Amino acid sequence: MTQPRSIRIAALLSLWLGCTAAAHADAIHKSPNDPRKYHAFTLDNGVHVITVHDPNAERAAVAMNVDVGSKEDPNARPGLAHFTEHMLFLGTKTHPAPEGFDTFISQHGGDNNAYTSLTDTNYHATIEPDALEPLLARFGEFFAAPRLDADHVDRERHAVNAEYQMRRHDDNARLRDVLSQRMNQDHPASRFTIGSLDTLSGPPSELRRAVERFFTRYYRGDNMTLAISGPQPSHRLEQWARRYFSAVRKASPQHRDDTSAPLPPLMAENALPQALRVKTLEQQRQVRFLFPIQDPTQSPTDNAVSYIASLIGDEGPGSLLAALKARGWANALSAGTVSSDGTNAFFSVRVALTAEGARHIAHIQASMFEVIQRIEHSGLDRWRLNEQRRLTDQQFTFESLPSPSALVGYLSSAAGTYTDKNLRRGPYITGEFNAPRLRAVLARLRPDRLLRIYSGPEVDGDCQSPWFDTRYQVVQPAHWQKADALSGLSLPMPNPYIATDLTQRTLETTPPTQLSTPEGMTAWYHGTTRFGTPKSSWHLSLQSPLTSQSARGQMATTLLSQWLIDSLGRTLYQASLAGQSIGAYAHARGLTIQVEGWRDRQDVILGTLIHQLKQGELTDTDIARLKQNLLDGFESQAQAPAYQQLQQRMAQTGLSPAFSTDEQKAALSALTAEDLRAFRIQFLERLHLDALAVGNLTRPQAEHTLGMIQQRLRPTLGSNAIPSLAAMRPTRAQPPWSVPVEDPNHAALTYLVWPDANDTSRAAAAVLGAWLESPFYSMLRTREQLGYLVSAGYQPLIDVPRLAFVVQSPKTSGIDLSHRIDRFINAQTPPATPAELAPFKQSVLHALKQPALTLSELANRHWQAQAFGQLGNDPRTRLIDAVSALTPATLQHEWRQVMREPAFKLIADPAGSNTKPQTPPPPAWAAIDVIPEAPSKTREITETAHEAALNITSP
Repeated sequence: MTQPRSIRIAALLSLWLGCTAAAHADAIHKSPNDPRKYHAFTLDNGVHVITVHDPNAERAAVAMNVDVGSKEDPNARPGLAHFTEHMLFLGTKTHPAPEGFDTFISQHGGDNNAYTSLTDTNYHATIEPDALEPLLARFGEFFAAPRLDADHVDRERHAVNAEYQMRRHDDNARLRDVLSQRMNQDHPASRFTIGSLDTLSGPPSELRRAVERFFTRYYRGDNMTLAISGPQPSHRLEQWARRYFSAVRKASPQHRDDTSAPLPPLMAENALPQALRVKTLEQQRQVRFLFPIQDPTQSPTDNAVSYIASLIGDEGPGSLLAALKARGWANALSAGTVSSDGTNAFFSVRVALTAEGARHIAHIQASMFEVIQRIEHSGLDRWRLNEQRRLTDQQFTFESLPSPSALVGYLSSAAGTYTDKNLRRGPYITGEFNAPRLRAVLARLRPDRLLRIYSGPEVDGDCQSPWFDTRYQVVQPAHWQKADALSGLSLPMPNPYIATDLTQRTLETTPPTQLSTPEGMTAWYHGTTRFGTPKSSWHLSLQSPLTSQSARGQMATTLLSQWLIDSLGRTLYQASLAGQSIGAYAHARGLTIQVEGWRDRQDVILGTLIHQLKQGELTDTDIARLKQNLLDGFESQAQAPAYQQLQQRMAQTGLSPAFSTDEQKAALSALTAEDLRAFRIQFLERLHLDALAVGNLTRPQAEHTLGMIQQRLRPTLGSNAIPSLAAMRPTRAQPPWSVPVEDPNHAALTYLVWPDANDTSRAAAAVLGAWLESPFYSMLRTREQLGYLVSAGYQPLIDVPRLAFVVQSPKTSGIDLSHRIDRFINAQTPPATPAELAPFKQSVLHALKQPALTLSELANRHWQAQAFGQLGNDPRTRLIDAVSALTPATLQHEWRQVMREPAFKLIADPAGSNTKPQTPPPPAWAAIDVIPEAPSKTREITETAHEAALNITSP
């Protein structure tokens, strides 16, 4: 699937762009739906600043984008840019403690991170608004006075190496390593960029000097864009920017333009055409068709690439993907640009193949070129661009506001692409129809300019990439194999789902209301004008006792939901382009359908979805293809990072009913298309329906649509006919459960589980999680350097409170990691005074009190509360009250209580290591008592245990 670039706004949050100076503007053009005030200016030292006064903000944020990335790595020091990013977090002149910044952020309810790309390094943090000024004071010193202490060099290069080791089994990283060997070797993307113990070797003092030289040369004002968002007035934000960032170094004359030079071509002359075959570790097969082009971000209003990509990436009737699916050859297709560097890019068409499709790559390639030919001959139509413009204008007018962290991240990185005036409008500008420019791009999509990369588990090449040990083969064909294109290909027709009624309904402000419904159905409605947009969100949970009765029922429900979404390309793909988000997923009690977007025509879309679920053709070809895709997914789980495999095992053990991976695989393998047809009938005959409608629609509109849904589904079961899902806890102490993994890393996961669930235990667990997060990271990651991935915090299962501790390490055994977690936990004493407790309570309260920023977030909060039987009983307010009431004595009592309970421990070690897998201990589990503070109904868990949990920070 590919949408026009101007529609894919979220993608712009991760643009890696060169440092074109943004022109100063008096005003930044923003959406009429955006109450924020923007101001742009440049400090005397060259730092470009964008401030955002957000009067309704419950969270402040800052981001600094530095126009330097791995392309500036010295040849002798691959990964130095990334290593420099790490070093900046380890203390500054005024705040020298290496863990000081993380501790400060944690105590004020924030978070922080950074990334290094080919062309940029971006640092970002969020915090409580009252702590914004001290955050800026600390953050400014990152770029003016970092310590870059040689005492921390050795442990931090081990952290970078751990990050590298963690990625070595990632198939995307492995493929990039192969691609880097076949690219133009003068291009910086051909180099290793993460860093390792080898590339960052040498005495700490020597590496420290290399970092200092790199910082001095590139971390200067004219390379930096700062974005700050908070509820403070614009003049105050500007005052703070000038106070805390004016000390950043100015550019010296010899370095002023050394990051903005055009880069060489991605592919060397005479390197194309070329074909690569790359071995994957996962059971996934893909073919990528790559064509070198000019990076379209050089001209923000150039729409040629996104126009062409939207037609190749179409999923509707007559599309390339529809034809491939009909033959059982592919599951997905996308088109767009990759490897953008500010000068060059690849135009990419990526096809997720079946095993059968991998045998027909020549036909797929011929069919792709047939679509390109059709675009050139009959697809250059002004109406298509006008349709895109109409859609993007609608999106801009009623823009859903990004979170403060997403906004500052986008503003800081996009300032190199757009003028200040168009920073907010730019992604929505469609540009003018330009047939010659379209033909010029199409002329570059030729067979003789093609780099084709097939990746699959059966490949066994005679070449090996240097950093990820990926096996691959290289072929430079004089001519591509001839094959016939598939028949029935066509270009999309005009979109019939574009909203025409965009009037906003005037609604009375009321809390969520339970509607009167027939037996077999529960429905809630919440009308709101809060987001200033004529949109609504629908959730429908179709629940049947058949799903949880057996592994067969669970996998049949999963396969049915996968088929439903897969089949909608034939009917509702254009609706998704027109602004409707449509999804479905299976869970432990059935399947859920979600639709969110413009209110206009949603009743038609919901009706089409239900008709497809009931009457859509379950073909043998489609079911075989989707079933194999699920089975391949099970096989690929063995290649997942070690800590993720432990979390997956925990979810299967800590819930009841639940089925093991082996049980699920066996049940899925035995399912046939005929079985699924029969299951669909049985599933729909024994149904309970939970429904939720939220947004800018009236109660009569919601009741009318719900009536249509009820008439078409005719649910008959009460909620008590659907089995409950229970969280389980160990009832006796047991040694860590050892899980062998194919990932080369070791991992340990420990859960402290409360024996019962009530508002006090949930509040205590949340505050304890906030208290433990920073010291756990500081001890096991910063000081002991056990690995790159170290995390601790509150992680409820369903609505049962738990604390989770996880470490993944490239060198330390799972049992040793588990012992270190134990030692940390046993050494902790909760805050003993109100003053010590206050910052952690405040951190949790601040997260709980944040209002939903978008319709989607509000609907998800309501849906989660409805799943727990708590919608209308205000669980969030009850939890706020419980946190506010916590005293040190209560917190210490809860800590002692959970410490007396047996912990749930898992460890992982690479298969073939000296650690012997331990057989799972005999069952010693009990359901956890959930003490309701208000009347409750049967609970539902959604896609995973964690997504269903009452997550206080991101519902």
